Order: sequence, then structure tokens, then C-alpha cells
Amino acid sequence: MSREREDVAEAKGTIYLSVEKFVLDRWGEDALTSCLERMEPDDKVVLNDVLAMGWYPLEPVIRFHRIVDTTLGSGDLQLVEEIGKYSAEWQLNAFHRFLLKVKDPRWMIDKAGQVWDRFHRTGRWEVEAPDDHTVAGRLYDFEVADECFCRRETGWFHRAAELTGGEGVTVYKPKCRARGDDWCEWVGKFV
Repeated sequence: MSREREDVAEAKGTIYLSVEKFVLDRWGEDALTSCLERMEPDDKVVLNDVLAMGWYPLEPVIRFHRIVDTTLGSGDLQLVEEIGKYSAEWQLNAFHRFLLKVKDPRWMIDKAGQVWDRFHRTGRWEVEAPDDHTVAGRLYDFEVADECFCRRETGWFHRAAELTGGEGVTVYKPKCRARGDDWCEWVGKFV
């Protein structure tokens, strides 16, 4: 899919495919069909036959996350965070296995920030590690300000930190554009 407007957030198909795979692995084909049936017709067209490395508008993908959360979860976005964790494990094992050999969550999150533009058309990251057990990432200039997306990213960072050696991982979000801040910020702590 080609880029139609400058201000439309687009992401690689892996973002959607990880949600689809999560639903299939956990609940099966009937659950996936049920969720897809709840999508608006225009969103269904976008999400039909998604390719991993194709570019797609992110908004329909986020709406699909919400449908999965309300249909198969409790509607509080906790399931979306689980989708983020699942996505990190799936993406890192399927596409970036070499990163799992690194046993430093700070390096991993920094690297994820550096390759952000390979998966998203908008946004830029600044990552810092103020000490050996903390990493902070700030996402600027991202076209999407949606708590659903942020909860997915929280889960992704949490699981990525665990997969690269972090124990006792906690991730919190002191700033969020969905709450009116100018940027989103995640802080992860680990042992």
C-alpha cells in the first residue's frame, strides 16, 4: 500500500499480523473471524491479505486491537498489553533472533528505538539509561495519540526486556500524548 497522506501513521504489516497470530494461537480461527466481523467494512479492506513487510495505515490496526480487547478480554486494554508481549516474543524470535543473544535490556531498547522507522512512518525515539537497571524511552512526533497503542508498546517493551535478560521487569508510563502530554515516555526497571 502506498502512502496516501503525509499525516497518516503507517506501520509494517507485522504489527497487525502479530495480533492476528495472538488470537489464532490463543483462541483459534472462530475467535479471529468473530473479531474481524466486528470491523467496519473499510477497515476490513485494509486488513485483508496483509503482508509482513507492506505498509498499512495504523488506525485500523489499533481499532482491531480494541475489538480483540473488548471481544476476548475485559475491555480494559490489559489484553492489548498481552498482545504487545506476545508481539515482542514473536517478532524477536521470528525476525530478529540475533538480538536475543544480547543480555542487556538497555541495549535492546536503544536498538529498538534506532530501527523504529523500519516499522513506522512517523515518530522518533530518544533512549537513555540513567543507571544499570533503568531505561527510559521517549517517542516524539508520532501521528497516533491513543492509549491502546501505548498499552501495546508497554507490553512489547516489558517482554523485550525480559527476553534480553531483564528480571523483575516493570514498565511505567509517566508521559502520554493520549493524556495530553507532548510526547510519550516509557520507563523500564529491571534487575
